[in-house]
Amino acid sequence: MPQLFRRLKPCVLMSPLSVAQFLDPALPGYDVVVFDEASQIPPWDAVGAIARGGQVIIVGYTNQLPPTTFFGSTAADEEDDEDRVDLDSILEEAVSAGLPEHRLAWHYRSQHEALIAFSNHHYYDGRLHTFPSASHRVPSLGVHLLPVPDGHYDRSVSRTNREEALAVCREVVAIAELPDGERPTVGVITFSSAQQRLVEDVLEAERVKNPMLEALYRGDEGLFVKNLENVQGDERDVVFFSIGYGPDRQGRVSMNFGPLNRDGGERRLNVAVTRARQKVVVVSTLRADQIDLSRTRAVGVAHLKTYLAYAEHGFVAIDAAASLDPSAEPESPLESEICEALRARGWEVHCQVGVSGYRVDLAVLDPDREGAYLVGVECDGASYHSSAVARERDRLRQQVLESLGWRIERVWSTDWWHARPTALARLLAALDGHLEAARLQRARLLDPPTVLAPEPQAPEPEATTALDRVREAMGQAEGLAGQLDAPLFRMPVLPPIDPSVDFNGPQGLVLTARRIQELALSGPLEVEHAWQLVREAWAFGRLGARIRSRFELALGSIAPEQRPRIAEGALWPARMSPESWRTFRVPGDARSFDQIPLRV
Repeated sequence: MPQLFRRLKPCVLMSPLSVAQFLDPALPGYDVVVFDEASQIPPWDAVGAIARGGQVIIVGYTNQLPPTTFFGSTAADEEDDEDRVDLDSILEEAVSAGLPEHRLAWHYRSQHEALIAFSNHHYYDGRLHTFPSASHRVPSLGVHLLPVPDGHYDRSVSRTNREEALAVCREVVAIAELPDGERPTVGVITFSSAQQRLVEDVLEAERVKNPMLEALYRGDEGLFVKNLENVQGDERDVVFFSIGYGPDRQGRVSMNFGPLNRDGGERRLNVAVTRARQKVVVVSTLRADQIDLSRTRAVGVAHLKTYLAYAEHGFVAIDAAASLDPSAEPESPLESEICEALRARGWEVHCQVGVSGYRVDLAVLDPDREGAYLVGVECDGASYHSSAVARERDRLRQQVLESLGWRIERVWSTDWWHARPTALARLLAALDGHLEAARLQRARLLDPPTVLAPEPQAPEPEATTALDRVREAMGQAEGLAGQLDAPLFRMPVLPPIDPSVDFNGPQGLVLTARRIQELALSGPLEVEHAWQLVREAWAFGRLGARIRSRFELALGSIAPEQRPRIAEGALWPARMSPESWRTFRVPGDARSFDQIPLRV
């Protein structure tokens, strides 16, 4: 039986305590033991698991939460958060022992650089390679401050800030009222356990009155309310911070910020500010200028002051304003010439977009959407050659950028120097194509098909046979379809693609993605039929696994807000789904049965 267990379960996911309870140390061990979030595991909990493996990989970062425990009892005038004592972790022991280290440099979870720039500056020494967002100034991304000027910190009794809790509740309700498909996942982080309990109580009371809040609690990433001590490992699209601390009713501000005042308090702040994928909203009565650093030496408090200023003023608070300067200069003669050529033809272009070591060479602004970029133009210059591995230069980096909403076009120096007119014409055509596709998509979203309600029909006497009933129902349906102002379905026809274009190259991927977007505008379409139409546009003889995989890659390369989706065996336009489909289409072209999706 012991040997059979290893054959059936060659890889197990267990906590250190479960390892000690269920894996007999007398049995043969495992080849590799991996610790995740190792900064939170004390050495004595890790030893048993290490002993059961031939090798060990310890994953974590020392500037994140350490193991903690409680000592002593909580007095009436003390915060329970202040009784935690930090312990050493297996990660710190491994670093002290001089074990070989390998640092991970790419950060791609945050959909806007503002979400990681503060931590990259203060805790990672600027070593993280972050990627700019395709939208540099939109309210749905980044770090924002929501002031609560009428709030007060009840220091003497509850140690809470009720006005902040109510402000958080209002913001959460506003998200709950968004339509399905547009509603992000939500988390709330407080800076004390007392404020956490208050926010939970306020949300629960609102939940009883407003059933729409239930939608935020469902699913694998339901709404959570946590504090600095227990939020590591969680992430959500939108995160609200309730600072809680601030002036009391007499206007006095204490420099006691609970766990932030202790040694290592900055670790807790680092974890908290990196939990959001899209947006952080700092809900605060406290202002940055109210924190007096002459009254405290705590690093965590100093960093909180900077973060509040960062939420209010942006990158200038962490000395990174120059990195976001729209007037930044190109880094090479090639970039300069391309930039000048695009500007001469009416396009607005920003150079070197980003706040870390990796930046987009040229970013072309969308003329229809303020604060959003239409296309990123990459050249084989300094940024390109900074990566030593071709897979990283030519594939991974572009995939990360596309996942952040970018549409990427490449201009190679050899093409530009040897055939500049051709390269420029190709780039301008690509920009026009992206702009046209974006406008078509927005028009589709703003003008959805409408369906008129049918006139009430008087009940008919029951037909004598089942066949009569079927014929009668078909006749009624045809008559009703003619009376309604229902959209007419026409089979989409894709223009053929130039056979000289490399199907496996970047331009081939862009053209495939463009054809998929064009098809989706006629959706829902049976997905297999959609792939066959794209195959015909490429003039391929058959749809094999390799071609199908390339089609799926092209679909994934489309910006998230414009990406069609596949659901219930059909290709749907972006922002449309089976759940929101409330109409039908009158057939204008004949289709075989297998070309009709379940929802037509």
